Amino acid sequence: MRRKLWFGISFIMLVLVLGCKEESVSPTESFPSPPPLSYNDTSTNPPTPSPIGTSSPQTSLVLAQVSFRESLVQLSFGQSSEQLGYVFQTVARGQLTEEPINVVRHLDKEFSIRMDLMDMEPPVKDQLLTQIRTEGSVESRLVPDSQGAVLRLTGMADTFQVRIGDLPPIRVTRAEPLDITLDLSAMQRPVLALFGPLETVGSARTVLLSEHETQMVLVFSEDMNRAFPINRELTGEWLDNRRFRIDLRRPPQPQVPERIETEIDLTTFRSLRGNYTAAHDWGLKLFQVREGEWRDVVSGERMGWSPRDLFYETIAFAPDGKKYVGAVRVGMPEGDGIGLYYAFVLEEEGKAPIVIENALFTNFTQQGVPIQWLDNDRLLYGSSNQLYVYSIGKGKRTTVSGLENLGKDGTWLHAAAADAYRGLLHILTGSYESVNGDERVVIHVYTYRDGQEKPLEVRKRWANVPIHQSRIGYLLSVVPVENGLFRTLINDAEQMVTRYEDMQGAVVELPGFVQYADNEIVYLLENVPGMAGAPPFQRLWTWRYGSETDLVQLPASSGWMQMVGRLPVAVTEQGFERYDADTNSWVPWVSPELGPILAVSAQTRKGMYKVGGVDS
Repeated sequence: MRRKLWFGISFIMLVLVLGCKEESVSPTESFPSPPPLSYNDTSTNPPTPSPIGTSSPQTSLVLAQVSFRESLVQLSFGQSSEQLGYVFQTVARGQLTEEPINVVRHLDKEFSIRMDLMDMEPPVKDQLLTQIRTEGSVESRLVPDSQGAVLRLTGMADTFQVRIGDLPPIRVTRAEPLDITLDLSAMQRPVLALFGPLETVGSARTVLLSEHETQMVLVFSEDMNRAFPINRELTGEWLDNRRFRIDLRRPPQPQVPERIETEIDLTTFRSLRGNYTAAHDWGLKLFQVREGEWRDVVSGERMGWSPRDLFYETIAFAPDGKKYVGAVRVGMPEGDGIGLYYAFVLEEEGKAPIVIENALFTNFTQQGVPIQWLDNDRLLYGSSNQLYVYSIGKGKRTTVSGLENLGKDGTWLHAAAADAYRGLLHILTGSYESVNGDERVVIHVYTYRDGQEKPLEVRKRWANVPIHQSRIGYLLSVVPVENGLFRTLINDAEQMVTRYEDMQGAVVELPGFVQYADNEIVYLLENVPGMAGAPPFQRLWTWRYGSETDLVQLPASSGWMQMVGRLPVAVTEQGFERYDADTNSWVPWVSPELGPILAVSAQTRKGMYKVGGVDS
């Protein structure tokens, strides 16, 4: 969908930079009592309306045999604000009827009508364009080009009309975007609807629901045009003028993933007056999630108490254990962007859930979790250029002081770690650097006392990441433990290593990056690139606090290894394996009492896995 927005922006900018002659469009007085039109000159009396250009009698005879309808290829309607411009509707010649064309605009800077025309002689085209008129309070300029012309409209009243030859009249109305809600009474199972305000252009509304849900009913804010074409891939029916039922049933599949993502195009829905959804609200992302429970990897007990827990991918408990934040991925960036869009939902027993963020883009997690607790009231999370603290008591977020230049001076937020043991914040920022063609990402480390603006410690140029390793550079992090800190960096040999610094200042260098650490043992994962075309592989290490000699490499698995809390797990084509310390080998990981293991969480600090075959 974002591609559609950028296409629209390119279209508007193309119109703005055209070097063609701009001509005033002649107004008429047939629209209900319009105020005087505003022209480019500053005189109080508008000039007498006149057709665009002049023609000879012979050309006029040719024009009498050519209609605008017969010359048209298609109409394209666009609009723009100071921040955004896009084409939102097209009408081909074959779609035209004798009925008026109702068009709704949402933005106020400019409204445009592009007329793509068939090939014709320039004099004929010039005379054809004299058939264009505006009715109502609006300023108009016509920009001919090689494909036809663009009518640019500014200074618009809430309602006006455009006449283009023998085409049906075009009625343009200013309105707020079409709104959509979900009919929760039609749902039989748990549902998580993220329909709040969106901060990011291109983000979509998101609905997460059970795999067993058979239908979803969209409710529109206006009476809808039920004959308007709907996405052919969408199976459903109109229940009345405002409710559309979507059929969610799927054919049986031998293997069903833990969640299935579908994107529903909302651009094809139009109200009777031609209204549509806002530019940033053109899609609805639907996640059908398999039912099950998240279980603690150590105790086997259920994690959380909410019926919505099956939708979350990480669950982060407050220090007092009385509330938690469930996080779920709701989108991915387009192109080469690194990071994910997340929604954060606060769950507190006996209270309604609070959606903290609907779709926030972040490029870092801390031990697999995109949000951290500072204390029982405050949460820490960030985007690429801001670090936020959200207060539950105040119900709002604030920006961490001292980081105002992020995103302005070429730096970005690389990572942040809340150090509850010492009341500190460890913040990593990144910037690009190019010296004699050697491009690198430079990482800087700042340590703050929680609540203070000036850093206690600054480590400039802590790490230099070659540009070809910039994607794995996002694994660089700081992991606090009770007796010290683990800091991951790229060394001079371009290898990822982790340095443990204890409270007495002693430093031990270890391979890879920290996947799990407590006061007894540390697990480190090393991703090793393949040589001479061989595929990459992994090494999993354990280290008990001491020296480098206390480092032990575990046997490799046939799958992709990760930590689920303190348990080494591998994802294979056949399912999940776990490391068995007694036999020093990898064995199938199943839970006969609770059913199949559906998924494991990316969070490593407090590992959890999802099992099916239980009531959610």
